[in-house]
Amino acid sequence: MNYRLFYNASNEITGIFTAQGDTFSQDTIIEGAPSDIVAQAAALGLADPQGILAAFIATLPPVPASVGSGQIRAAMIGARIAANDAALDATITSILTSTITDPTQQAQAIALWNHATEFRRNHPLIAIVQTALGKSATDIDNLFIAAARI
Repeated sequence: MNYRLFYNASNEITGIFTAQGDTFSQDTIIEGAPSDIVAQAAALGLADPQGILAAFIATLPPVPASVGSGQIRAAMIGARIAANDAALDATITSILTSTITDPTQQAQAIALWNHATEFRRNHPLIAIVQTALGKSATDIDNLFIAAARI
């Protein structure tokens, strides 16, 4: 879900709302996923005298360190990375065979994808897939959060 962070001409945060509806006449907005908003607000040096950003961060679900294999597969299908489980396997296998040149490492990566019971967010296989799919770290964090809900 995307959000809008509003701030005024004094660079003070004035509100955070879902991006679906609310519109206000504040001077400027930052729109995006929660981690993008937090990063952009920090980069801009926005002041938060009312604790709006801190309260918002406290409500965000944590990114799980790992999720089950079925959970990540279902989340990837839900995110339209592939239409079904067979297509997802074909997509991931294609990514792994095209990005990993060593035949033994390639076979190990494919075996891991096919037989792991869980996937860790910080595993190198996730980074390979993230890069090949052109996804951001935020996209993958959101995928893990969605997977944990399944």
